[in-house]
Amino acid sequence: MERKASFLSSLLKQETIKFLVVGVLNTLVGYGFFYICYTVAEWSYPLSLVISHIIGVVNSFLWNSKWTFNTAEIKLSRVLKFCLVYLVTLFLNLATLSFFVEWVGVEVLIAQLLSLFITTAVSFFGHKYWSFNKGRIIK
Repeated sequence: MERKASFLSSLLKQETIKFLVVGVLNTLVGYGFFYICYTVAEWSYPLSLVISHIIGVVNSFLWNSKWTFNTAEIKLSRVLKFCLVYLVTLFLNLATLSFFVEWVGVEVLIAQLLSLFITTAVSFFGHKYWSFNKGRIIK
């Protein structure tokens, strides 16, 4: 039992795993708000996406800053980079969501799930190598 706890502890120290954990939780939060805005409030899917994306950005920044990338100091440059990465993913998400809904004919809630797979990868690399860069490739 102690080995399992030690393995889990060492696994959760890895940035990729932490990012995935935060990402899953953030996806649940963001998708939950998307669902509520789209189905309960009956807002358009673009508006629902923007609202849920803003909520997701705040949630993700807090968790990724403190836990994933261990950067307790909040700098304006980091916040701006973080927001820019999420702005790119917002437009990418809107483009893929619209493509799946309007061109492929996928139902909106399913289309958003499909879009999340694409935007998650872009988000991870943008944050790892730019927003929370600690002397990595891109400065």
